[in-house]
Amino acid sequence: MTISITSSHLHGIEKLEGASNYATWKNAMEMILIREDLWEVTSGESKAPGPWYKPVLGTTATRIPAIVTFGTHTEWTLTAEEAKELLDFNRLYRRAYATIALAVSEQCRVHIAHIKDPVAMWKKLQELFETQGYIARFLALKDAVNTTLECSRSVEAYIDAIKTSGQLLEDMGHAMPKWMLTSLLLFNLGEAYDSFIAITLRTNRKGEPDFDDLVSSLIDEERRHRGKDNAIALAIRSKPLTGQDWSTSTTKHCV
Repeated sequence: MTISITSSHLHGIEKLEGASNYATWKNAMEMILIREDLWEVTSGESKAPGPWYKPVLGTTATRIPAIVTFGTHTEWTLTAEEAKELLDFNRLYRRAYATIALAVSEQCRVHIAHIKDPVAMWKKLQELFETQGYIARFLALKDAVNTTLECSRSVEAYIDAIKTSGQLLEDMGHAMPKWMLTSLLLFNLGEAYDSFIAITLRTNRKGEPDFDDLVSSLIDEERRHRGKDNAIALAIRSKPLTGQDWSTSTTKHCV
């Protein structure tokens, strides 16, 4: 399978475009790197194995040194196990910086094109695009308010986007009240969910809906919508064409 580096999405997340989406990109990218066992290499927690040196005087050694490279240190010939350990680390190292670079847009990639070290690459992007204080809070809230179901890949993606914005604000020490999160979730569902919103509001007239319960209800509602759409599509395909339908159909194809 060929991966297009010009696509606006990779690994299921939107590519880094700059400060405007850095916070959400960073959060999602960390999860991807953790899933791919690349986070320790990127964060610097995992160091390259070796170098393997001759023991200090007074200790026993069974291996013969290969070459003297550092004057006072004698470097050993690597065993098969040590060579494999080094090779495995180098593979992870290259995978990490390639994974990050492919998740960055063309205009942002110019800042890291010369960097092959995933630790340095991650820090460079942080230096360039991480915002703090009011601006960071403003951008996180803006993302939450502007997120719509229509522009999301699925209901699940829509829910995750709202959750991510809420979590970012909480991480900054400015947690969004639960009632505001549930309101944002309902605001931008679109006209197709007007009846769902009305029922939700009537049901919680004297209180407020629980966010997790609302998420479950919304996913169930989306499945009903999907089932209804599938049934309509099946009925249309199963309906035989009349003379008038055939005329209309052929006319449309000729336009």
